[in-house]
Formats: sequence, C-alpha cells, structure tokens
Amino acid sequence: MPDKIKWAGFAFTPEEDLILLSGDGLLFHFDVSSGMPKTHKPEELGMEFLKDNIIDLRLEGTMLIFRTYNNNFYYKDVLEVGGYTKFDSVRNLGGNRNTDYLSIPKNVSGSGELELLVTDPSDGFHLIKESNFVHVTNMQ
Repeated sequence: MPDKIKWAGFAFTPEEDLILLSGDGLLFHFDVSSGMPKTHKPEELGMEFLKDNIIDLRLEGTMLIFRTYNNNFYYKDVLEVGGYTKFDSVRNLGGNRNTDYLSIPKNVSGSGELELLVTDPSDGFHLIKESNFVHVTNMQ
C-alpha cells in the first residue's frame, strides 16, 4: 500500500469485505477474515480525481457512491473491475460542502435509474440522475 494516502472513506460490503477509497481515486478491496486484498493491486478509478479529489462515499449494497470536492457525484459496483458512471451535475452547488445526499435505488426511483437526492442550503433539494457519461478504466 502506498505511503501517505489521503482517505476519502471506507465501508463494508454485505459480505463484510472492507472497501477503502483514497481521495485521488485508488480503490482497495480487502477480505477482512483473511486480512488479504481481494486484488493484487488497487483499482485506479481515473486521473480526474487527482485534480478534483474524492471527499466522501456511501456504500449501498455493492454500489459505491462517491462525491468529489467540486460536488461531482459518481457510482460504481465494487464487485466489477473497471469503470464508473457520473451523475448529472448540479450547477449551483459549486464548492458548497454543506450538502448531504441520499441514494434512491433503481427499483424505487421514478425513472427506473439510480438517482440521488442532494441537499442545497440555498435552494432545498436537487434530484439528479445518472448521466450518459460512463468511464471505463484500463483493465490490464
């Protein structure tokens, strides 16, 4: 594991595996019972997180939802290697860190897609949906 990692957060899967996510987009997946990583190296989500660091995360089942410093929201299934999907942007949130968010699963959302309900201190709530943007990481 690299030295001096700035962690965005951690969570446990339903199978009690540990998920660690760094601010610059390194995703680690550990089997807690053995203490061993599930992959030989961390998954690198993308270079864009070097500029817009990940600041927090939520895990809903195996769906990892994470937010960057500039309030961009993304998700990925932690059981699948490579790729993530970006949610539509909320323009007027900007750099306001006093926001919270709640995921609305596909099976209960009005659109049939994963949605987020994002608080806005100056404007109530925003409902954002997944965008058409899908990033596929290099799977070597």
